[in-house]
Amino acid sequence: MRMKSILTILALTVLVTVTSMAQYFAKESFDYPKGTTIDTMMGGAGNGWGGPWYKIVASQKNAMVVSDTAMPYDATAYAVPHVGGSLSSKPDSNGTELRYGRHLAKMWPNDSGKVYWVSVLMDVKNATDNSTWCGVKFYGGDASEQGMLGKGHGLDKYTCGGGWHGGTGPEVSNVAWTVGPVWLVAKTVMYGSAVGASQDSIYMWISPDPAGVEPKVATADAKTSLKFAGGFDVIRIEYGGSVGPKGFNASFDELRLGTTWGDVSSEFGFIPTGIQRQNNLPSHFALHQNYPNPFNPSSIITYELKNTGKIRLAVYDVIGREVAVLVNGVQSEGQHQVTFSANNLPSGVYFYRLETTESSITKKMMLMK
Repeated sequence: MRMKSILTILALTVLVTVTSMAQYFAKESFDYPKGTTIDTMMGGAGNGWGGPWYKIVASQKNAMVVSDTAMPYDATAYAVPHVGGSLSSKPDSNGTELRYGRHLAKMWPNDSGKVYWVSVLMDVKNATDNSTWCGVKFYGGDASEQGMLGKGHGLDKYTCGGGWHGGTGPEVSNVAWTVGPVWLVAKTVMYGSAVGASQDSIYMWISPDPAGVEPKVATADAKTSLKFAGGFDVIRIEYGGSVGPKGFNASFDELRLGTTWGDVSSEFGFIPTGIQRQNNLPSHFALHQNYPNPFNPSSIITYELKNTGKIRLAVYDVIGREVAVLVNGVQSEGQHQVTFSANNLPSGVYFYRLETTESSITKKMMLMK
């Protein structure tokens, strides 16, 4: 009888723990019929949300609709699994300001030690003027902006922090908005809302490997410190500013929030187009992270081969174009090193892939000039 009671208590403890974790999770895949407009209050309560999307400001009616073609999945460097369509704006050459919000099911509090993750697939086109901004924002209530992930106002780079970025700083990445689509992932570390508490921190990565381990904050592409006050309970999608003659266009998909890396990455596992991930790699076949990383202009790549045989080590840009072949031939088993020089390449994210007749491994590196 005592054992039964203990087991019951353990089961309840697990249930409470799982329920508690599930309280802080939200997902929006824009899985609605093609042509559905966000102005129609699409969505509803459930799946972590407290209600549907609602319009805050929109200078043109029905400017954002669900599409199954606007997010150019085939053009990205990743084969991105997704559910349903994406939320995409209609190109507008006159300039547009759009702000849409959605309430979470509850306040996500600024409790000391709390960690929140948020991710979104995003693409920006024709933002020829740097005064354009575009991204996903956190709000505490309907009027208190807490933070943003996206293309910062005043710059041509992806940023984190507030919507306005008039200069350089750690919150500004080295990745241009033209490199899309991208998978923006951010880790927010809360320090508490008490008076005198340290500022909260946001660490943002641009297209990290979702099938890998949780990325380290030291490798973040951008980071910032700010205050979430009492927490956040509203998520917004916003863009606006001056645009070029072709008309500004923005697309969003797979917006997720959670408390762990797995909450935002578990169903992705996307990798550069044409690259097959091998889950059962042979012993002693390894590709190590380049060093230094980020680098300028050269970096050392180390790898290990189990057997003597033909290998190929090549470098690709973010849209899958091959930019360098470092090794292409027969090499002996054991550890090898090669130096990659990027004197003639622009700053940005690159991928290096090691291939044998049996397996392949791919890793990401960052060139910062």
